[in-house]
Amino acid sequence: MRNLLQERSQIETISSDKKRAEAVSADEELSRFIFSSEYLNGNRTIIKAAAFMPNRTLKTSVFRKNRMLPDEYISKKIEIANLRNKELKAVGLIKVSSVLSTDLQVEPEESDHKWHADLTGWPESKHEQKNIAQVLAKAASIEY
Repeated sequence: MRNLLQERSQIETISSDKKRAEAVSADEELSRFIFSSEYLNGNRTIIKAAAFMPNRTLKTSVFRKNRMLPDEYISKKIEIANLRNKELKAVGLIKVSSVLSTDLQVEPEESDHKWHADLTGWPESKHEQKNIAQVLAKAASIEY
């Protein structure tokens, strides 16, 4: 019986280790998938702050681009576009260090998608959220 319990404990430890996401480093590049042209200027060369605004739960969804192989990254963009049933208009790329400079955090959240993360720590105030989103938009570059 003791051996059975020890084996089960080892299996549970291995399983939980596989579920644990890798720590985020400051030099990582994050991808913010943009599905609305409203989040881009008319020339589609500048990302608007609205693209980085948090959702109702005060989170902004991103993917950890550097952690994926190029083919995996392309597949992820297609997968998410298909799930949303929308065309991917662009991708906002931003370094983790730029996010951290605004006092937001980058929390891996891979329950639905490998290499997914959330920008968290948003203030409640919409005005403060917009100020932070403007900083993020200025720091971001566009990928098509």
